[in-house]
Amino acid sequence: MGCAPGGWTQVASKIVGNKGKVMGIDTSFVEEIPGVYMLKASISDNIIEEIFLFFDKKINAVISDLSPQVTGNWSVDHSIQISLNYDAAKIMEQVLAKKGNAIFKVF
Repeated sequence: MGCAPGGWTQVASKIVGNKGKVMGIDTSFVEEIPGVYMLKASISDNIIEEIFLFFDKKINAVISDLSPQVTGNWSVDHSIQISLNYDAAKIMEQVLAKKGNAIFKVF
């Protein structure tokens, strides 16, 4: 989630290789990455069904690199960042397999 410009998505794709699937989700355009399904959507959209349609099961890892458009006001930016992570965690609770791993960016 929050995969633009695509760096972490490339890393995930290399780790998974041909043995799994990788989906990138972002509201911004992301250059095509071989073997990766890109979903142009917001985490506030109803994306759970789309995630399960692609993976067919609960997933082993969630990477959230979500970030607000920073204002320069740390208190505001931090508050928005925490809200984004809260929304990402709600999605993660529904799609992450038991004993799966999740990484969230927080600042």
